[in-house]
Amino acid sequence: MPLRVVIIGGVVALLAGIAIVLSQSGHELTGTNGAKREQFVAVLHGGQRACQPNATVPAGTGRFGLEVGTYGRRGPPLVVSVGPVSATVNAGWQEGTIGVPFSPAVARPVTGTLCVRNAGRRQRIAVAGSQGTPSVYYEVSDETTWWSRIGDLPRRMEFLGSWAFWLALVLSACGVVLALVAMLRSDRDPAG
Repeated sequence: MPLRVVIIGGVVALLAGIAIVLSQSGHELTGTNGAKREQFVAVLHGGQRACQPNATVPAGTGRFGLEVGTYGRRGPPLVVSVGPVSATVNAGWQEGTIGVPFSPAVARPVTGTLCVRNAGRRQRIAVAGSQGTPSVYYEVSDETTWWSRIGDLPRRMEFLGSWAFWLALVLSACGVVLALVAMLRSDRDPAG
C-alpha cells in the first residue's frame, strides 16, 4: 500500500475521530458544592433530608446533578434546594446519576443551605457524597456539544490572549497542508 494512502487515511480517521468527540453532548458544569462522589453518605427514608450549610449555586445554573441509589426500585419524589431555589423530580426515576432541572436558571449566584430531601413516604434512597455531605453538581439547563463551545476557546486562553488560539489554528492547518503537498510532490517526482 502506498505511503500517501496510509497518511491520507490516517488524516481522515483523525478528523473523523475529532468530529465524533466534538459531537458528543452533555450538560456543562457551572460548579459543585465541593463534595466528591466517593460513597453513599446518607440513607434517607421518606421525608428525611441531608443538608449542607453555606452552599453557593453559580450564575447560569439550571439543573442539579446527583448520584442516588434506590436499592433497585424506581425512585420516589425527590426535592433539591438551595435557599430560595428548589427543584423536584417526580417519582419513577431510575437510580444512578440523575439531573433535577429547575426554571428559570439562576441569573446571579444564590447562597443558602443545600438540602436533598426524599419526598416519598416509605421508600428509602442513598445519596452519594463525601464526609457526610451529599455531592451536588451544578449544571446548565440545556445540553451542549463541544462544537458549540469552540467559539469560547479563544476567551479561555486569557494567559496569552485570544490571538494565540487563532494563530495556533492557522499554523496547524498550514502545517497539514504543506505536509500533504510535500508528500504528493515527492510521490510524483521519483528523482527528487
